[in-house]
Amino acid sequence: MNCAKCHRLLFSPRKTAKCSICKTAFHPFCTRIQTMENFKNMTADERGKWMCDTCHQGAIEVVDVRCSSGEDSDDPTSESVCEQPSLNSRIYMLMMKFAVLDGKLDSVDHSMGIFGDQFDEMKKACQA
Repeated sequence: MNCAKCHRLLFSPRKTAKCSICKTAFHPFCTRIQTMENFKNMTADERGKWMCDTCHQGAIEVVDVRCSSGEDSDDPTSESVCEQPSLNSRIYMLMMKFAVLDGKLDSVDHSMGIFGDQFDEMKKACQA
């Protein structure tokens, strides 16, 4: 498995930061964790709830949306402020998840090609 940021090989699951939202894996130094020491100092619960930069940004980026009945009013209590995740950040998060899925699909396609080649070789050997 490769790091989702630098695309280099991830050697050990114990040294891999995995996003709790999109399940993507990273080297700790490729994220805002920054160092292996910081990663080692995280509790198991913190590691289990950790979010990659993309998912973290989408989770904290909110916009103020004025919720009103559509009538103009001078009464400030007639409007309430609602927090909603930014549509752009949600779309970006979904696009990143699709990119991860696309990469996994390519990996499955490659594996199936290898499997098919091996099957063809076994079939020829059995027929001979």
